[in-house]
Amino acid sequence: MRKEFDQFTRQYFKQRTTLAMVLLLVDCSIPPQDVDLEYAAWLGQQGLPFSIVFTKADKRKKGQPRYQVNVAAFKQALLEKQGFSLVPPSLVTSASSGMGKQQLLNFVASLRVMYEQQQKRSKRQRAKPAAEEGD
Repeated sequence: MRKEFDQFTRQYFKQRTTLAMVLLLVDCSIPPQDVDLEYAAWLGQQGLPFSIVFTKADKRKKGQPRYQVNVAAFKQALLEKQGFSLVPPSLVTSASSGMGKQQLLNFVASLRVMYEQQQKRSKRQRAKPAAEEGD
């Protein structure tokens, strides 16, 4: 099922012409996972806009480093192992404590505003040639 879902999401992201942003959820209570790094690399290779939402900042597994260490390690791995020249925008969140909730909501709201502005520009550009033909 995991493989099918992976295929479905990749196809969806590649075909979705109105895609504004992919939010890649990464568990920051554990060290960087290859599957997350590889998916981020794939999104970058496809030229898809994405941001990273680090989750579970409130959790700390016994013997594991604090979330800040894992977030820094993930970003470093993107730069060094995955060939990113810049780290995509990111937020750190915790569902339990509410940490990052407002920032995430604001970010999603700003995406909606940007998308609506882009749609208006596109409509004006499509209407412009038709109006010029009538001159």
